[in-house]
Amino acid sequence: MRLFRETHAERALAVPGLRALASTFLKAAVAGILYEGIKDLLFPHITLAESQGVTVALFGVAAAATHYGVQRSRGLLLAQREARFQLLFANNPLPMWVTTWRRCDSWK
Repeated sequence: MRLFRETHAERALAVPGLRALASTFLKAAVAGILYEGIKDLLFPHITLAESQGVTVALFGVAAAATHYGVQRSRGLLLAQREARFQLLFANNPLPMWVTTWRRCDSWK
């Protein structure tokens, strides 16, 4: 039994379900197909090697941007948790620990 509800951050970091994974895969597949179609329309005379180079460069930039966004949001989450900790413990002369009854019973 949990004494406290799951926080938004814990829910956001949870492993996505099969439906969310399938949805993400389908969105990425559709985006890739659209990208290839638009690239063929805009650059009809480039070679296969040039086309692959453009695709690798674009996906590399997209991956780097995604990584940056994830790291930034993790940093913000860590800063929020640290601020909450400071508010709870730093200025409190008698800090309290919150635990479950099961753990308290094991201390006996």
